[in-house]
Amino acid sequence: MTNVRELLESVVPKDEHDHLRGADVRRLGRRRQRRDQAVNVVVGVTAAAVSIVGVVRFVAPISSRGLPSTTIGPSPRASSTARPAPTLTGPDFAALNGTRWIPDLINAAVSTQQAYPDERGNAPRALVTFEPGHVLVVDYIEDGRTTTVRGTWVATSDTPEVDVRARGLLRLSLATPPNAPSVLVLLINRLSLVSAFAMFTTNGPPPSLEALTMSMFHDAVGLVAVDLVKPDLLLPSPYPLRP
Repeated sequence: MTNVRELLESVVPKDEHDHLRGADVRRLGRRRQRRDQAVNVVVGVTAAAVSIVGVVRFVAPISSRGLPSTTIGPSPRASSTARPAPTLTGPDFAALNGTRWIPDLINAAVSTQQAYPDERGNAPRALVTFEPGHVLVVDYIEDGRTTTVRGTWVATSDTPEVDVRARGLLRLSLATPPNAPSVLVLLINRLSLVSAFAMFTTNGPPPSLEALTMSMFHDAVGLVAVDLVKPDLLLPSPYPLRP
């Protein structure tokens, strides 16, 4: 029987290149966008665990007319702290401590453009960090300005390691800071709805990222996909140093 990975690979051929330039990064982003729109998902969620049968289906990217026409720029040091996240029943997913992730802003339907760490430019970019003590940090960079939002996270997992086997429940608690950019507002709204997660391998990731994607979803609908940053990697400017 064909498993999910084989089905996915039949839709999108593997890319064997080890090193990718900016054009390749963008091509991979567009390829993943088409992949996620093409494959449906069946997700069963129980109180203690998540069973994945298929690939998480993400909301379709919005058109440029779907975004607010005006963006109010934040102050460089703007921040906000949310209420504590609820307690979940199950083994604490402590392996998330210290991990950093790059959100897919386009596939999350919060932006029509995005720059990854291996790309230059002023397009929106974001970084999600799971700090110890269940502190969640979202750094959003647009036009050279950074907005940092702090909240809380709590997660359980069927397995203890951050790898393709990990899946479970996830709660992210964030508050939108005053005058936040419209893309960040939409991203926080998406993250605040998350209730579960599952990990998937990624073919041919950019040099700064691991071949691992965490898909965050709620009620069988994918909300945000985040790609794992390589451990101990110094992300280039304008990303802040975290954790």
